[in-house]
Amino acid sequence: MHHKNDFTIMSLNVWYGELLGELLAYITSKKDSVSAFCFQETDHATLQALDELLGQDFARHHMHKNAAGEPEQFYVATYIRHGIPVTSTTNLLEDIPKAGAGLVCELQLSPGKALRLVNVHGQPQPGHKLDTPERIAQSQSLLRSAAHDDTPTVFVGDFNLLPEAHSVQLFSAAGYRNLIDDYSIATTRNELAWQRYPDNKQLHADYAFTRLNNLFNYDFSVDDVPVSDHLPLMLTLRHAPPLHHVRVLE
Repeated sequence: MHHKNDFTIMSLNVWYGELLGELLAYITSKKDSVSAFCFQETDHATLQALDELLGQDFARHHMHKNAAGEPEQFYVATYIRHGIPVTSTTNLLEDIPKAGAGLVCELQLSPGKALRLVNVHGQPQPGHKLDTPERIAQSQSLLRSAAHDDTPTVFVGDFNLLPEAHSVQLFSAAGYRNLIDDYSIATTRNELAWQRYPDNKQLHADYAFTRLNNLFNYDFSVDDVPVSDHLPLMLTLRHAPPLHHVRVLE
């Protein structure tokens, strides 16, 4: 059940709009209940379509990184519902050529309740999705970006990593919950991905890592819908009730 005080995040690699009609219909079905959309692989044409659909109700923040000398380009877009103050945005990983991209939105959900939302698209190459020095550096750099204070923080996106990678485990070591692990999510991919790479069937690529400091209750799920070669991650945060201190009468 959706409560008016819920803050719901959807993260999805939109596959450069390969299934644009299905994608837009799905996002339309979710847009009244979602507070923030975190999209990866939003090239110019896909971004235009998303702007037309969401622009009236959401403010868009966008990062494009063209990795010098590399074929990869990274397009990351975060749409925040109007009325939710965005106090700052920051681009991450720009200084690591063979890493991906990260876009930070610092939000003020209510007086005294801040949230740092980080939309990540990790380096896709090499295709084994296991550790490389650049992927280790990528995770370390992402974690450093949120290490200077105790603001509740959510990292979401397509990390292009398998669960056994040390690059994934670094988040747990830094005190984050790995919701893919906690909720026993069997896969974040689907047949659209597996048909393209039948000899390299990978079940995971997308993650949600949270450090909420007991300030939020939360629920997490993955939607099994064929609108991309990735599945949408759905994370709902709800303000946790304050701890009541019992006063002992003398």
